[in-house]
Amino acid sequence: MLKPETFFDISKIKHKEIFEVEQVWESIKKIKPYIEKFLNQNLSEKGNINGEWIKGNVYAESGQESIMPGVFIKGNLYIGAGSQILPGTVILGNLYIGKQTKIGPDVVIQGNNIIGDYCDVRYRTFLRGDSIIGDYAEIASEVKNSYILDSPKNAGAAAAHYAYIGDSVIGRSVNLGAGTKLSNVKVFWTKVKINVEGKKYDTGLYKFGAVLGDNSGTGCNVVTSPGTLIGKRTKIYPNLTVGGYIPKNKIVKPSGLFDIKERGEETLESRE
Repeated sequence: MLKPETFFDISKIKHKEIFEVEQVWESIKKIKPYIEKFLNQNLSEKGNINGEWIKGNVYAESGQESIMPGVFIKGNLYIGAGSQILPGTVILGNLYIGKQTKIGPDVVIQGNNIIGDYCDVRYRTFLRGDSIIGDYAEIASEVKNSYILDSPKNAGAAAAHYAYIGDSVIGRSVNLGAGTKLSNVKVFWTKVKINVEGKKYDTGLYKFGAVLGDNSGTGCNVVTSPGTLIGKRTKIYPNLTVGGYIPKNKIVKPSGLFDIKERGEETLESRE
């Protein structure tokens, strides 16, 4: 019930090896070593830039890719056909960028990361390392040790209005509303445990944010407690804090109603 296939269509993503696990949260531990292996296979010393500001446009051999002036790079970089890195972007680590992807302006990327094809990595995004941004994603958020899965054209996963995504897996075509926070550490720094239909699972993880199944999503300012599992097509209404296991095809919304009362007459007072 808690296998990766319960939450994601694994057949339609590139980095399937990450999901060769029994329980879906075990994939989080595989993100970092998988990225290191992928970068070792796909980057070369030719792409090494030892800490310098780009002073003029740099084009790859095809003449289509460009790194624009005002970009700082220190690390190994692969940039795919038609992709661009815009001014103010700082890259401190090893990075693979697919084709037709735009990064910046003013993006900070640290550590080892993979960014797929046709992505839009927008202003003030902060990739803190060990993350995979899948095809067609739209990102303007803080992301660390997470995998945002590949999505189809015109239905990319989106965290486009500053969310926090830590130690999490985000499914295909998921939308995170503005200000969504996937909390990844318990208050007392103990291992994350999950209660599913009366059975308690010890994940063995001190840092575990959330798993959001394909086509699920959150409204603005949703907070998920550490270890939250959200099934496919389930939607969370704005301004809620949720946790535990929420099955597929659900709608989670407030149970209470707003209490609106009449306001009496009053005299305006000076605030000087």
